[in-house]
Amino acid sequence: MPVSKTHEALNRPVRPENGLSAAWEGPIGVIAPMASEYACLGSLPALSPQGLLAVCSGMGAARAADAARRLVDGGARLLLSFGLAGGLSGALKAGDLFLASEVCSASGQVLALAPLPAAVGAAAQQGGRLLSSDTAILLPAEKQRLARRWAAESVDMETFAIAAVAAEAGRSCAAIRVVVDHAGMTVPAAITGCVDAFGRPQPGRLAATIVRRPGLLPALVHLALADYEARKTLRLTAQRLGEMLSA
Repeated sequence: MPVSKTHEALNRPVRPENGLSAAWEGPIGVIAPMASEYACLGSLPALSPQGLLAVCSGMGAARAADAARRLVDGGARLLLSFGLAGGLSGALKAGDLFLASEVCSASGQVLALAPLPAAVGAAAQQGGRLLSSDTAILLPAEKQRLARRWAAESVDMETFAIAAVAAEAGRSCAAIRVVVDHAGMTVPAAITGCVDAFGRPQPGRLAATIVRRPGLLPALVHLALADYEARKTLRLTAQRLGEMLSA
């Protein structure tokens, strides 16, 4: 598979002038909702001299907020929402890194997000709005509706909850999100029902679903390929951030 422009840019050496801003000084608390997202952090926690606490929270706003509060209580000065997202903008495809400047709740409340260092955001779409939905957004028509209503480029379920905890505690919040399902892609609800709260596939449930509905197999393969591209970008971004934290 050819190297994407995003992956190529993230593999370039970090330059000293692309260092960390004051917002990134002090202990950092990372919230990764799914187990596969948490695994993409790799050795990042060990590379941070100022301290980095990482938690696999489980999916959804309530779990993410609970993890964020525990990290704040543990001394985190900046909270980082780290994981995958859905694309709402047609410009974003699977594997694209999106670094939002603000996050919007499902009720329209907006909170600012701290900027990522320039080198970490190489080849990313920087700036713009991330929407946090109360539910998974699976259909292109719904993605288009939300993009128009909230002027958002991407969607997840956790970042607003994390940012709200940070704001309440007087902390900063940033988000690293990589697109897995683009705006025109349908994710069958039957497939999303085959994972647990941490995004881990349940083999028995998945096999039974495919036996009952074999027509879902192409969509499952498409989603798996998109997930591979997205997690590759997520791993490279974590490595990039780790290089900066240890510089």
